[in-house]
Amino acid sequence: MGGCVVPTCNHRTDGKFKLRNITFHRFPKDPKRRTLWINSLNLDVSKVSLHTFICSKHFKKEDIDTSSLANVRIRPNALPIEHVNNEIVTSSDFQKESDAKMVKEITNVDEITITHVRSETNPTSLEVNLPLTQEKETMVDFEFIYNSPEKTRLRNRIKYLTHEYQTKIRKLHQSLRRKSNYIETLTSALDELKKERLLNDEQVEILLILL
Repeated sequence: MGGCVVPTCNHRTDGKFKLRNITFHRFPKDPKRRTLWINSLNLDVSKVSLHTFICSKHFKKEDIDTSSLANVRIRPNALPIEHVNNEIVTSSDFQKESDAKMVKEITNVDEITITHVRSETNPTSLEVNLPLTQEKETMVDFEFIYNSPEKTRLRNRIKYLTHEYQTKIRKLHQSLRRKSNYIETLTSALDELKKERLLNDEQVEILLILL
């Protein structure tokens, strides 16, 4: 099942979201427009392809062409936005869903049986028979935790910083290599000048120190 590519959005391409009038759209085939969308959403380029979806909640109403309900389109000059004020499924929605499920389980418990018990000491005493229920374990949805908006944002941030540091290291290596080649070239030139007796040993040593 696919879903919206925006990390902070949990909208999925299933029937539940179709009932909420949420539509899903592919990224533009035109490279320039696709780049504009990627930059507007602050996405990693490697995560976006022609088969990547984005939901309609990241567009303004005027950017969505609903003239044909069978084929809802995004207008040509529209740009998506990462954060929206419209309804986004969040972890709080997930918690509400879990709470609702728990309430449903509680309401399905067998009815409590109350029986009159006559005794000599207390003729009006009651005996309450509570049903025995099997203890249920609460399983944590690790996949949900791993894919939570905060965890996804942190992973994207780490990936971005790693890329930045790798780029800086690569540039430093290139700079050192150029400097090494430059020193090697000057050293060779000084040796030639020394051979031709245009420079003496002392002058060559001074120039090498200055390098």
